[in-house]
Amino acid sequence: MDSTEFNIFYRPNEPICKLPFWVRSVGSRREQAGFIWEKPQRYFLEFHWCMQGEALVTQKKENDNEQSTTWSNEQCFIIPPHTDCNITILSDNWESRWFTLTGPEIAFIIQHYQLQPEIKQVGICPIHHFLELEQHVLGIGDTWDRKSCALAFELFMQISAPAPYNTPNTIIEKVTLFIEQRIGDADLSVNTIAQHFSLHRVSLSRLFKQHLQQSPITYINNKRMERAKHYLRDTPKSIEQIAYNCGFSDYNYFFRCFKKHTKTTPTEYRRALS
Repeated sequence: MDSTEFNIFYRPNEPICKLPFWVRSVGSRREQAGFIWEKPQRYFLEFHWCMQGEALVTQKKENDNEQSTTWSNEQCFIIPPHTDCNITILSDNWESRWFTLTGPEIAFIIQHYQLQPEIKQVGICPIHHFLELEQHVLGIGDTWDRKSCALAFELFMQISAPAPYNTPNTIIEKVTLFIEQRIGDADLSVNTIAQHFSLHRVSLSRLFKQHLQQSPITYINNKRMERAKHYLRDTPKSIEQIAYNCGFSDYNYFFRCFKKHTKTTPTEYRRALS
């Protein structure tokens, strides 16, 4: 299975309503060690949230000078317009999500928040916001324009806020964000979660029952099914690729889980939407 993946969603046109800025695109990328992502100067503002792995960002300065900085998990790379840089992937299965902004007030936002090319510690990536933004950006009309703008601004505030704002203050928030970030990992399990947070399986299960009224494995499976339905609805990915992206190494097991969860097969679910 090819573990390199690039997804991008462009808005179909400029907003109908008058907005200070709007979402130009949103997407995700997974690459292997050694890949070089060349990013020449652009006219829009970019935010890239690293979800896993490590990369080396090389910014091109004046007089052909270069500055290199390591970029890793739970850090956001802010790229203002007219920034020239390359990103060299250092570890396998490196993954990030991003969104870009443009519009008449982008220059003011950059000046007001003193944005510059920067790698900033921001915490675990809120994948659900990015998946929602993917849907909003493809919509046409005032409602979708305002929704995507509001959601992008919420993400922007998380990125620009001081570090404590981005740190979940309860263990259940930390665990659920950890699951969201790794939902596509076939090795994600109750054992790996418990080990990561130094919790006993019983304590972890009790935590989920108390706060979410369900077991950890049920929560994981529900999240995987939500992700699968999103891919079936909003992307042309093959069902085999969707199974892999949702953390299933066995396509037949994914098929059974999906049918149990939705009472229909993946193919029937997609066909009913067309």
